[in-house]
Amino acid sequence: MSSKKAAGDKGEAASTKLPAPAGTKTRLVRVDQGTIDFMLKHEKHLGRPYPVVIPEDDDRFDAGYRAMHARAAAIVNRLSERELDILHQYRDKGYAEIELTEAEAEAEDEMARKRKRDQALDDDEASN
Repeated sequence: MSSKKAAGDKGEAASTKLPAPAGTKTRLVRVDQGTIDFMLKHEKHLGRPYPVVIPEDDDRFDAGYRAMHARAAAIVNRLSERELDILHQYRDKGYAEIELTEAEAEAEDEMARKRKRDQALDDDEASN
């Protein structure tokens, strides 16, 4: 059996989405091709679980620090799963989409506009 999911199978995508706070509007945003290219270039580093390496009996770290470290590891692991989902979507559909809150989507739109302006300036400088 192929490890690649069939096109249209949303099982993997649904497991990596973080729920938005209640009452928050969200929308699907297409992932920037530059981001996907970067992820493809560094794919061998994606999907590795972030280990929680602090032994319970290590008295150098208190319970609060161990709990904070475990929460950080959970966040890193969710982000890693999200990156793998993005690449899975890209391979299946030729593009990838992620669900963002309206505020996140607006910030992403502004960054995309800035990248386009910067690229246009770079192109103008290169042609002169």
